[in-house]
Amino acid sequence: MDIVGGPARLFERAAVWLRERKVLLPGVSTLTRLVSEVRAGANERLYAVLVDAAGPALIRDLEGLLRVEDGSRLTEWERLRTGPSRVSVPELLRQLDRLARLRTLGAGTIDVETVPAGRMNALARYGLAGKASALQGLSGQRRGATLLCAVRALTTEVADDNHRCGPGQWTNFIQTLGVSVEGVDLVPEFVDEARGRYPGVAFRVGCLDMLEVPDRSVAGILAWYSVIHTPPDEIDCALTEFARCIAPYGSLLLGFFEGHVIEAFPHAVTPRLLMAGR
Repeated sequence: MDIVGGPARLFERAAVWLRERKVLLPGVSTLTRLVSEVRAGANERLYAVLVDAAGPALIRDLEGLLRVEDGSRLTEWERLRTGPSRVSVPELLRQLDRLARLRTLGAGTIDVETVPAGRMNALARYGLAGKASALQGLSGQRRGATLLCAVRALTTEVADDNHRCGPGQWTNFIQTLGVSVEGVDLVPEFVDEARGRYPGVAFRVGCLDMLEVPDRSVAGILAWYSVIHTPPDEIDCALTEFARCIAPYGSLLLGFFEGHVIEAFPHAVTPRLLMAGR
């Protein structure tokens, strides 16, 4: 059953129920201890479920992120948690390496459907905000469960950042180079956000297979991971539209993943692209 107000409200209702039935209640300190023991037991079961789902090999890899490598003052986990400091091509490449490393760990492929999302989000927040030394000090199962949830959340966050225009950061970056550019996004809310961040840059709502520009009218298109959520049998439609829009000797910069296995991402990412004028 769902109790509005959380554990405190549940405790109050339980106390009322006991009083109404003239059940002798223990002291407050005893009740507090009993509740704490129940909650601790529930947490330990949660940690065990997550660690068992991950398996010993993945847990070893995750805990290895907390080690300080030779010649470095930071753990790998601290470096992976560090987002982009500026908008530049080297920084973009670093973010792609960061995403590749996170995906290599494989935390996102673990089946955790039976675990409440709220409990996993709470562990992820602690893992993303806590110092590496604090994570190292956690008990074995709690440490493994926390890292699993944190890596899953970080992988999704970094993937979203790389698959989006920022929102608007790459469009703005290209415009600072003196190029006439327009950012296109399928979702009106994202377009509004980009316009708010970069009021001097052009953004509009559009889709990959119908860009609504004249034939051969743009010098280039940046489709940075914009097509990765397009079904394979529909990719031709987007590429055909790109070919229609790009002027002779124009350029297309297309970002995508390569691998032997084709599988859907566990989260929604909206296609976006940038079109540069001549």
